[in-house]
Amino acid sequence: MDAKTTVVLGGGSGGIVAVNRLRENLPRGHREVLVDRRSEQSFAPSYPWVALGSRRPEDISRKLEVLQQKGIDFVQAEVTGINCHRQQVETDGGSIGYDCLIIALGAEHHPGEIPGFSQEAYNIYELNGALKLRDRLEDFSGGTVTVFISRLPIKCEGAPYEISVLVHDHLTQKGMRDRVRLQVVTPEARPALSLTDAVGRDILDMLRQRGIDFLLNHTVASIKPGRLVLADGTEILSDLLIGLSAHRGNPACQNGQLTNHEGWVDVDPMTMATKYENVWAIGDAAVIRLPGRAGMLPKNGALAHTCRVA
Repeated sequence: MDAKTTVVLGGGSGGIVAVNRLRENLPRGHREVLVDRRSEQSFAPSYPWVALGSRRPEDISRKLEVLQQKGIDFVQAEVTGINCHRQQVETDGGSIGYDCLIIALGAEHHPGEIPGFSQEAYNIYELNGALKLRDRLEDFSGGTVTVFISRLPIKCEGAPYEISVLVHDHLTQKGMRDRVRLQVVTPEARPALSLTDAVGRDILDMLRQRGIDFLLNHTVASIKPGRLVLADGTEILSDLLIGLSAHRGNPACQNGQLTNHEGWVDVDPMTMATKYENVWAIGDAAVIRLPGRAGMLPKNGALAHTCRVA
């Protein structure tokens, strides 16, 4: 095979796994390039554990430049556009040509879609939000704790339920669970809509067993100090708000005309190929439609590893 350059956009879990697999399986003459705006990767599934003080940021973070020790080029830059016709990626540091492209830019967080979110809620999907929540939980003495979903879809559909159970365990260990009302607020008609009814029932049972309230069909319109304001004007009082912000596709993919009207990259579910030759999208950036059902495959790492959609 002629030597080629494969560019991987995004240094999250999907991009890191992809570029390492390529390096392991391609001849040395091939070039692999990873592009990410950050200098290090932090493992997002561990953010709840950081929030509860069980792990430190340095325990879950690695410098991306270490990839160069494996013969992988690392470019720290912001991806601003993708030109699939010219086989070129635009960044704030210049253009990068490619023969093959893997898009793993993830999902962008948009807390600003909910007025008051950034000021009043702790965003558990960001490391800084997890650290701020850790500090808040240290001096929390009791009241109502609300875990809420802003908009659908979200990445890692099980996250709000995992977080609520972990908070329950944390408060129990501190001997103060009886002083706290713990609740989950969601626009869903049941937990994990894209999964089976049985999974939804199991999640509800798990919450009920721990005394966690579950408020269905509740769409958050805005957040004021100490309260969620719903779309129908109803207000839900809370002393501590843990929020999952709205998610959208990366604007660089939209600039490259890769996305659908929802902002996600449509792919072949069997190959993850896009409509452009030698361009693939993986992870949270991609969307896989569920056959015969409404919705999409959840943006969940475990499913990405184990599931194939026929």
